[in-house]
Amino acid sequence: AWNPVDCWLKFRRVTLLDPLKHYWKYDSATLASGIDVFLVYLGEGGELNDGPQSLRDDFTSLRKKSGVCLISVSKQVKHLLVPWLDQLSERVKELLSLSSLLSSVRMHLFEFLSTVATAVDDPMRRSNFIADVLSNALNVLESPSIREAIGSTDGLLSLMGVTQVANNPSLATNEEFVKQTTSNFD
Repeated sequence: AWNPVDCWLKFRRVTLLDPLKHYWKYDSATLASGIDVFLVYLGEGGELNDGPQSLRDDFTSLRKKSGVCLISVSKQVKHLLVPWLDQLSERVKELLSLSSLLSSVRMHLFEFLSTVATAVDDPMRRSNFIADVLSNALNVLESPSIREAIGSTDGLLSLMGVTQVANNPSLATNEEFVKQTTSNFD
């Protein structure tokens, strides 16, 4: 098995694994290892203290590509991933706990699990699974700071930085203000 160390070779590996989704429909012997590669690479680059902004561009690209490919593969072979739903859910929860995870990658993970969940035949199991996956996201949405922000139009506009920029247009290009505002969505 090819297991490159260089980030750009890992990127190439992900690119080469993506078209295997058509092969895996007929022979799923290596599907689990392919999904594992995508999930491992989604967390690649290490846990960084400064959050996702401190990731090198090459690791950011690797993570995004891995997320896109994970979704692409899951849409083709979702029925084959259902037996591993519990393990996949645990792996995704581990990844979601990383502070250096990009918002786009978080969305890729939710879309991946949602896609696989659509292949679950038992409606009660599907419902419980979706509730379990979304529980952390719902806790964030129900936090007092978010409730306050979305409780009014002014609060929402302030959370997004619109109010501040309307009062002081130079804030739109102020690096510190932009970082502070975008951190509201990580």
